[in-house]
Amino acid sequence: MLYREHGLRLIFGSQALGLDDVPECLKQVKSEVTRTYFKKLTPRTVTQSNFESVLDDFIKNKEEGLNVLTVPSNIPFSEQWIENSLSKLSRLKSKRTLVRINFLFEPNSTLSWLKVPEVHRAEFSRSGAQPVYLKCWSETTLQRWLDDLEIPPNSHEQRQQIFQETGGWPSLLYMFASFCLKDHFNWEQALEKLNNTINSESEREQFLLSAGLAKGSAVRKMLHTCADIGDPLSLEDVITLIDFTSADEIKTYIEYGKALGLIKQTEDDKLKVTTFIERLIQLK
Repeated sequence: MLYREHGLRLIFGSQALGLDDVPECLKQVKSEVTRTYFKKLTPRTVTQSNFESVLDDFIKNKEEGLNVLTVPSNIPFSEQWIENSLSKLSRLKSKRTLVRINFLFEPNSTLSWLKVPEVHRAEFSRSGAQPVYLKCWSETTLQRWLDDLEIPPNSHEQRQQIFQETGGWPSLLYMFASFCLKDHFNWEQALEKLNNTINSESEREQFLLSAGLAKGSAVRKMLHTCADIGDPLSLEDVITLIDFTSADEIKTYIEYGKALGLIKQTEDDKLKVTTFIERLIQLK
């Protein structure tokens, strides 16, 4: 995400996917530009009324190299902020002094964004707003991470067991690592503790909330209905199954599920709740 050009990113995720860690993680990414400068806005430094002036100051005071401004998910930004940012970026021509703006969307703001008419969202994309979706970890990422933490044996079998208990969700992997450190790197005992934790109703609900599935929400109710079926479903199947809201709302909830790693699309374009989430929402 730190390449050599001006740009704007809409980064979608959740606490469970590590959204809160994005500003710090960006600092660790190797940039094509030698010098990189970061600024993260806070609710104390920016408001609905002064964002444009804050943005103007950031651009005016930019340094040679890459200048990264992040609007975190705890700031209630608006479409107008994104529009203003795109407008100002379009006027920048320098190839040596670059500006990158990141807007971080948590679950609630993701859902609000998806309710913006598709034609308007497409216009933002044409103007240069590029979406980025945080994902659960792959086995390759897990392998490197286990190497960094020096948690043996880092075998395929071990990684599969870890995936079974975490689904590759970053927040659960961090919890696993914490248990490992406390248990002198006894990873099997750490996994057992993690399993006991996630099987606790209060802890499970806390995780599902952090993943964007609040108890009693329409999205969760829809996913629970789909999970009970078990098999991959077409969009038409889901619309037929769900009788408590409109077809348009269902389509929005499906987009939301895919954006936050709760729903996957199969090779034949059917929809299925991801295995780990399916298991959790079906637990009593």
